[in-house]
Amino acid sequence: MKGQVMELMDIFILVVGVTILLMISYFIFSRGTEVKVFTAKRERYEKMGMVTTLMFYTKLPFIEKTFSQVIGDVIISQNQESIYYGNAYGFINGTQVIYDVLTKYFQNKWKFEVSYEDKQLTYGYEPKTSNVVVMNFKIPIPGHVGGVANARLTIW
Repeated sequence: MKGQVMELMDIFILVVGVTILLMISYFIFSRGTEVKVFTAKRERYEKMGMVTTLMFYTKLPFIEKTFSQVIGDVIISQNQESIYYGNAYGFINGTQVIYDVLTKYFQNKWKFEVSYEDKQLTYGYEPKTSNVVVMNFKIPIPGHVGGVANARLTIW
């Protein structure tokens, strides 16, 4: 009888020990995936911050206007593809500028929507996942038109 109790105690200790080892290994490996997810989210928010700075404060080198000014010019221009910036710069493809700048930061993982009065402009790609980060902001419209356009940048 004493031998059977000792054998049951040994089996119980073995089961408890294996369970504890499995739990410890689970927590060690699951923490790694949590850190990866958190790092990926942080990187997306940092890129959003850099694009915000780019939109309103950094002049694009080839036309010496900010990204938000180019978007405003695209909105008020009759032809959305080309904007005339004078003899020094000629015609600039505003749509191509939007694609180039946002693709540089987000590859093909972005969608940019601008609405002003009755105009709705959409650039980019459709999200392939529901895990998206959305930034809403206002873009001032230059010149005699005035006003403010609503913009929405979605990344994933």
